[in-house]
Amino acid sequence: MKPIRCCFTLLALFAMFSIIAGNASAQDLPANWQQLPAADFANEVDKVFDEQDKRPAGNFDSNAVMKHAASLFLEIDLEQAATTEFPVILKLFRAGWHKLDQKQRAAVRTVLAARQDNWNGRPYEELRSKVIVMEWIGVPYEIYSQDARSWVNAGGDVSTVRDEDLHFFALFTAADPKVCRSSFTVQWEGRLTAPQTGQYTFSISPINVNATYGNYSVEQTMNVSLNGQQIISATPENWSSESQPVQLTAGQIVPIQVNMAVVSPRLPLHALHATFSWEGPGISKKIVPNEQLKLPGSDDNGLRATYTWTESGLPITVAKIDDAIDFAWTSGKVIVNSGASEQEEVNLWAAWKKQMSTQFLDTLVPDGKPVMLHPRMSNAKDSSQGMASDERKQFLEMLLTRPALLDPLGAGGAVDLYRDFRIGATELALDVFGQWAIRNANCECRMPHETWLPGIDLENREAYHFMAVAVTQELPAHADRLRDEFLELPDGSCSLPVAYVLGYSYLGRDKLEEWTELLDTRLAEESLTGDKRVNWLIARAHAQEIRLGSRNPYATIKTRPMDARYMLDTAMLAAQDPDLKLKVMKQIAARLSATRKFDKARALLDEAASLAPVGRAADIADWKASIDKFEADHAAAIVARSGVARKAYVDALVRRRDRAAAVGDSAAVDRYNLKIDANVVEE
Repeated sequence: MKPIRCCFTLLALFAMFSIIAGNASAQDLPANWQQLPAADFANEVDKVFDEQDKRPAGNFDSNAVMKHAASLFLEIDLEQAATTEFPVILKLFRAGWHKLDQKQRAAVRTVLAARQDNWNGRPYEELRSKVIVMEWIGVPYEIYSQDARSWVNAGGDVSTVRDEDLHFFALFTAADPKVCRSSFTVQWEGRLTAPQTGQYTFSISPINVNATYGNYSVEQTMNVSLNGQQIISATPENWSSESQPVQLTAGQIVPIQVNMAVVSPRLPLHALHATFSWEGPGISKKIVPNEQLKLPGSDDNGLRATYTWTESGLPITVAKIDDAIDFAWTSGKVIVNSGASEQEEVNLWAAWKKQMSTQFLDTLVPDGKPVMLHPRMSNAKDSSQGMASDERKQFLEMLLTRPALLDPLGAGGAVDLYRDFRIGATELALDVFGQWAIRNANCECRMPHETWLPGIDLENREAYHFMAVAVTQELPAHADRLRDEFLELPDGSCSLPVAYVLGYSYLGRDKLEEWTELLDTRLAEESLTGDKRVNWLIARAHAQEIRLGSRNPYATIKTRPMDARYMLDTAMLAAQDPDLKLKVMKQIAARLSATRKFDKARALLDEAASLAPVGRAADIADWKASIDKFEADHAAAIVARSGVARKAYVDALVRRRDRAAAVGDSAAVDRYNLKIDANVVEE
């Protein structure tokens, strides 16, 4: 039986709930949505929830819908609500949470944290809904995990727990779990025995998480000593992850000590890890297994682990036995507990076997229907935290043999899968991302909208920017592998996702000129004509647009979306395939919209409609509707910002008038009153 290292958090469940809920593009809200009872509205708004943008979306005023959802959510008496109401509460919450201010969120957090529910006879879905809301609103793990344990202790039917949630239960039913969210240290001590005589090379994960993320830094160190001699020393300045060969004798007992320290006010997502591997005679590189590790002074398998950190100014120390050093702390916290019970391990192992079975995998690719997302990919960081390195490897190998299972992933999902599943499987993870990038080589752009801070996202540029950080700062060799193995396709065209990642990667290394020279050299080749030229031109346009961005790879993306219009015009002329030509025209229309040239964007789409293939009229109409909505949202935002500025001005006038009144200057009071009356903002 494979021991369980760590487990899901509720963000995974939130993502699972999202997948089951449906697709935002499937339908619109009923015309009378504002008059619907709360439960009916919750069900309807759940059908139009956009999983990518995490908000309701359709041919309606999404801002009004979110406000209505928030209003209905706040009308519920969360202190007195029955547990039967939590599925509806969850649907309203996720549709309206953007419209809850900090004070309202804090109030919800306080009420939910104080509830003491009786879970006797209550179904799993009620518990699940409540805990997801608690986790999402910021209730501490230590509190919301109590509900899960209470449900189990009250006789909750564990057979009703979804397979994808079993890690969640292994976590929550563990005795006295402890959680660390900032700086911590771990020391592992024990003895190691080699199975055969020969030279062994030891290694820790090559992923270098040391970085400055805006206003905070992460510093990780890891040292490995064998028989009293240090063989690995990885520091923030020099992340050296591999030892020199070490001669070991079969059966020889060798003391081992591994020390790890992380200094950071908050733990990073997607990357924090601790692994200890070896390779030697007859052993390909893998985690040093439990059966080759012994506790100090004992014949029992494992390592003695001591975790230390500070919480509320008080030192916390947790001593436990770890089976091996194989941890993916990808969810922003380190959870230290006693591990899964024997029955939970049986359930988890059964769920893993089921989810990797041919029968189950075949059901995800139904004939004539869209491919369904594998449960392990719904929230990669939480899935990875619940898996061992061998399981991540098996899963990635399976995806390489069944690449169609990658099709439901958007750019963000593909990048998250790479970042979270690479721990203990770095090269396989890049291979999988490369396959996804090949299958999505001609990625379509998205319409910008008013809520995007950079004003334009196009092909999910933020996701590709995160990927660039991962392959430039954390695993530098992967940027070269992307360029050499996945950029150019067999037909001579290029994969746009890979090109976008490389653009940000070269920018982050202050070598953007090298990237543009590579693109210009390829574009100068006479054999590169027609459709296969188009993506290279789009990639070159992207490089031009980001050239003034920050060289700090962790900085916010900055784009000048019209700086390379001529390259896109050239791409439009080069395109022979009507679908490809339409794609380029949409690229240009998105940029025109991002720079508030709405009429020109609509005119271009009118031209596209006359050239588009049969069956694309609805697609173009949707884009025009998106432009109309973007323009309306932009106008509303201007009015709102103007109102805020005017109100601030009036408040300043009131303060000046009051000061004048305090000193008896009636003339000044009258002047200020006239200005206040002329600029008053109606609520």
